[in-house]
Amino acid sequence: MGRRARPPARDGQSRRVAAAGDLRVSVPDWVEPMKAVLTEDRFSDPNWVFERKLDGLRCLAFKDGRGVRMLSRNKLSFNERFSTIAGALQSDPATDFVVDGEIVAFAKRKSTFEILQQRGEHPAQLYLYVFDVLYAGGEDVSRLPWRERKALLRRTLSFEGPIRFTQHRNGDGERLFRDACQNGWEGLIAKRADAPYTHGRSRDWLKFKCGFEQELVVGGFTAPRGSRTDLGALLVGHYDDGRLCYAGKVGTGFTQATLRDLAGKLSQLTRESSPFADTIKERNVTWVEPRLVAQIGFSEWTRDGRLRHPRFLGLRDDKAPEEVDRIVFPQAKVTKLGLAEHYAAVGPVMVPHVRDRPLAVQSFPQGVAGKGFFVKNAAKHFPDWIKTADVPKREGGALRQVLANDTATLVYLAGQNAITPHIWTARADRLEQPDRIVFDLDPAGQRFAEVRAVARALGDLLREYGFEPFAMTTGSRGLHVDVAIRRGPTYAEVNAWAREVAAIFAATDPKRLTTEFRIEKRNGRLFIDAHRNAYAQHAVAPYAVRALPKAPVATPLHWDELSDRRLSPQGWTAKTIEARLADGGDPWNGIARTARRLPAASRPRG
Repeated sequence: MGRRARPPARDGQSRRVAAAGDLRVSVPDWVEPMKAVLTEDRFSDPNWVFERKLDGLRCLAFKDGRGVRMLSRNKLSFNERFSTIAGALQSDPATDFVVDGEIVAFAKRKSTFEILQQRGEHPAQLYLYVFDVLYAGGEDVSRLPWRERKALLRRTLSFEGPIRFTQHRNGDGERLFRDACQNGWEGLIAKRADAPYTHGRSRDWLKFKCGFEQELVVGGFTAPRGSRTDLGALLVGHYDDGRLCYAGKVGTGFTQATLRDLAGKLSQLTRESSPFADTIKERNVTWVEPRLVAQIGFSEWTRDGRLRHPRFLGLRDDKAPEEVDRIVFPQAKVTKLGLAEHYAAVGPVMVPHVRDRPLAVQSFPQGVAGKGFFVKNAAKHFPDWIKTADVPKREGGALRQVLANDTATLVYLAGQNAITPHIWTARADRLEQPDRIVFDLDPAGQRFAEVRAVARALGDLLREYGFEPFAMTTGSRGLHVDVAIRRGPTYAEVNAWAREVAAIFAATDPKRLTTEFRIEKRNGRLFIDAHRNAYAQHAVAPYAVRALPKAPVATPLHWDELSDRRLSPQGWTAKTIEARLADGGDPWNGIARTARRLPAASRPRG
């Protein structure tokens, strides 16, 4: 085995820590939070511990006889914005404390700052993950070693409701970092176990940030500045429909030998004009023929399609420039071309399920590592052969939505950064009359075996109404149970029926099941969601790729697969679904032929 990397030297301050004084002190109005230092080093050391890095809002919480105050790093109050968390802290039996933590919201088990900014637009469960205590029981404990503070923290709060204790791991930072990145986390925070709480930035806390890698084509370089020789930065890009699209400037990661080698290779490839399709506003650039492929590490794609924090990792002599395609799923290494190939492969079985149904597509122009959004209106530049439908909006006006009536449309949409198609439960010729009912089983932490059992029980109930149920993994966390109905009843009638059936089913086991839409009122129960059966609502399409790290696919099932303990909600991906179809075909083939009339009453027959 190679020699393990060592942690950085500690701050130049004494590590002999005095215990807090004997006299009680008042809870302060403010304390400067301790801040971590970003590092590229990854190490393992028994004297360090590692916590998950959460993508949220830093929060210092103060409680004394005046009540609870939640403050941001720049002293802004969070009490009104996050009143549920403030209320939980107020209800905690502890009467005086100062704790440090992060307010987070989770999307697909990944903490995301974006959801916090959209609070009020989308329902989201919020948590305060507490990771340190500075004051407790009338004492300033900030000078105690980290391990003593963490043990004291566990005893200080009751950690109920949205207040969570931040777990940590010891020692093996390198393995933990690899696992964190594979799980789609933002990274780790490494903390020296014997360090006091330092007010301000300190190398006793270090940030290990996960990043991504991408092969990119070199199209130019800038002149060196200062003490650097040979070249300053590489200008790189990727191909999209035959056009070399600019991705940014890479100026770090070079050694002196690397700079000399690159300069020698690039000097033989110079040209007069830029090879990029974009206009590049850089000075002192030497353009080159796009023949060299570089491996580039980076933290994320920006909104305008540029690399953030790029660094040079090396040249790739095993890759032709024209093969360099934009990576959409960095962890799964699925490119935009690979996504299009997925939809080309599943198109013959997918199109019957989506034909004539208005689409709402999830688009990720910078790949799944970037920000995504829903698109309902067909773009003006779409070619004439793309079928569309005018869809009236309840509030007036109309949308022009795409109909994926052939495989070519699915492939074209993938080329337009559309990753996940969602479909209506009605078809365009009779938009007010759905022909599908969707029940979405959304777990709140339950094991998937329990979700499978709930789906089987719901299927039994639907059979009592005369329907044949069909199941599908969502590619995310749960399952869909669908039935086909004969057209005739309106959306209002179908939606009312579906919601009443969901309520009847949830009432059979109210301790485990709920139809409560608000997350904070579910109390950990599995959500039976019938809301996708309303007008203009949509559900993920069968065989759609989900915008998650491993590129999982929403996969129709044979009903008896719900009894297979090996089944998982992300069991098939864009790289494996084709083999499943080759082995067993489409389990939902013929679902339309099972359509039944909607029962006149919502109670089962007999």
